[in-house]
Amino acid sequence: MKLAMVLMLVALPVYCSAGSGCSYLERVISDTSDSSVTTDVYLASLQEYISSDDTTQAIKELRECFLKQSEETLENFSVFMVISAFSDVLLQGQGGSKSVTRAKASDECYFCL
Repeated sequence: MKLAMVLMLVALPVYCSAGSGCSYLERVISDTSDSSVTTDVYLASLQEYISSDDTTQAIKELRECFLKQSEETLENFSVFMVISAFSDVLLQGQGGSKSVTRAKASDECYFCL
């Protein structure tokens, strides 16, 4: 078991430098955590997935939530996404990831993991 853990830790930097293999996903994550990307540009990058005005409004609210966060929080989000993608790769073939991310809407935006 210790050997498996060591091998996973050794593989992590290689995996992280290789990326997720999905440049579109990486761009969406990057745009989400980049405070210099405007809401209009963010919406334009997701346009093919927006099917209604309600979806547009939800994306705008999500974007505003991220824009209110500190740079440190945005960096931590990016790190979390790398770890999350890595754990999903490890769990493939074992029933998939059992983690569920839920967002709670309130005066302040935060994510419960």
